[in-house]
Amino acid sequence: MESDTRLEQSLSELKLKIKEHDKLGPYSEILDDPFLKVFLQGKGFDVDVALSYIAKYMHMRTVKYKKQMSPYLPSKARLLETEFSQMLRNKDQHGRYIAVLNTYVWNPEMASVQESIAAVLFALDEGMRRYFSHKPDGVVVIIDCKDTTLSKIRAVTSSEIIQTMDLFFKCLPASPKEIHYVNENIMYRGFLNTLLSFFGKKMRGRVHIHSSNMESLHKFVAPNILPKSLGGTLTNEEAYDSDLINGARENDKFYKGIWPQLWRRVIRASQSHHTTTCLPSTGIVPEMPPWAPKAAHIIHENFIMNGAIRILKYLLSKKLRERIHVHSKKLDSLHEHVSRTILPTSLGGTLTNEEAFDNGLMVKIRGNDGFYKSLEKKSDEVSSMR
Repeated sequence: MESDTRLEQSLSELKLKIKEHDKLGPYSEILDDPFLKVFLQGKGFDVDVALSYIAKYMHMRTVKYKKQMSPYLPSKARLLETEFSQMLRNKDQHGRYIAVLNTYVWNPEMASVQESIAAVLFALDEGMRRYFSHKPDGVVVIIDCKDTTLSKIRAVTSSEIIQTMDLFFKCLPASPKEIHYVNENIMYRGFLNTLLSFFGKKMRGRVHIHSSNMESLHKFVAPNILPKSLGGTLTNEEAYDSDLINGARENDKFYKGIWPQLWRRVIRASQSHHTTTCLPSTGIVPEMPPWAPKAAHIIHENFIMNGAIRILKYLLSKKLRERIHVHSKKLDSLHEHVSRTILPTSLGGTLTNEEAFDNGLMVKIRGNDGFYKSLEKKSDEVSSMR
């Protein structure tokens, strides 16, 4: 077929460009044909665009989130022994594959957030090779949020939310055609609605929140291909494709190739020679400054920002939560903490901006170009040594 010929020609060209690529070249023997074909299919055989997405994919896994991801291998991932991340055996009425994420299986006491992200990535990577290397049929995602507790929500930091967005939406060759949430409670639903407000219109239109209304879900995905846990007619054994997880668990070689053992030892050695305040933060508040604000006051936030702040506070420790005060338009509430006699009129105070603000600070900041240029130069030197 013409499309098969075009795919093979594009594949040959892509593999040659990868070998010549300064960042991807060292991984040219690790990036297998089925993996590369997914990016070509997803990007309409445009070799240069596919190459750019492969570069993003590898950067996310081998540089930006290497510290978080490299401790895990699929053969050891405990969540792959469960029904946490699955693919249905049958396609939907539009010929699309159906991925199912059963978040209720996850328990932060059994597996960390990072391990759960890794488990989904292992299943995702195998799914791309297995289902999408020949035909870009598209995928629909169903996320079962049953039994979402406050302890589970608080186990996830904002940096891990950003990491998830980066890994699943910013470096893959295609996005899900639909995302369906079911069995979410009111707390999780509020979080979703707030999160969706930051998405583009196109992506928001693909997200459907059904709560416990399975009939609503069945308008999109027929019950005769779903397991009983999703209001379907099949057992889990009949509904899920066990070959996906079995295949994922055999992919250790790929991840050992992109996360070399030697590099892990270098990371651990470098960490042991620095104080914890110098290590990269995976928490919601940066760890580098030697101090944290004694109080943070937020005013004039709209209802979307108010909801986002209240949800994100759940992710903080009790000590930090107590330091954050949300006042909306109630400036009298702010003045219970900060006297209006030292505030500008824009904050309900008695002073003009010139009287209230220290303009000398901005002057000093503008004079710090040399520091940041030298910092950038040193960062480039360190990066070139890796």
